[in-house]
Amino acid sequence: MTPSVALATPSASDSKRRLRVLTEAPGPKSRALRAQESEHLAPGTQAIWEYAGIAVESGSGSELLDVDGNRFLDLVAGISVAALGYAHPRYLAELGAQLAKIHVGSFTTEARLKALSCAHRAYGVGAHRRHGPKPC
Repeated sequence: MTPSVALATPSASDSKRRLRVLTEAPGPKSRALRAQESEHLAPGTQAIWEYAGIAVESGSGSELLDVDGNRFLDLVAGISVAALGYAHPRYLAELGAQLAKIHVGSFTTEARLKALSCAHRAYGVGAHRRHGPKPC
């Protein structure tokens, strides 16, 4: 049984983006995509998202927009989301610049050397030397 959800309809004059739920959660498009995807995943591989049940269209900051048009605050904060948020402008610029050059990670590149050097400075040599990151 799907819990009832109060529907929010922002007015046309409301220019501020806000969290909203327009359909039951998860909505029909999310349920359909999740059902199709489940045929290709081993049980339990996406446990947190299985609980949420939504299929994500996009993200911005700490907000997620699902394929049904519902906007949620991401309180799960997956890997790097808590630090960067979704679609951070600097991250997108850096990623876009690298993708325009080359996007295969096994080649030696200046970008890979920069990332490895940053990780070395932040965490020290080897996984056993982690005392917390230092800024790069």
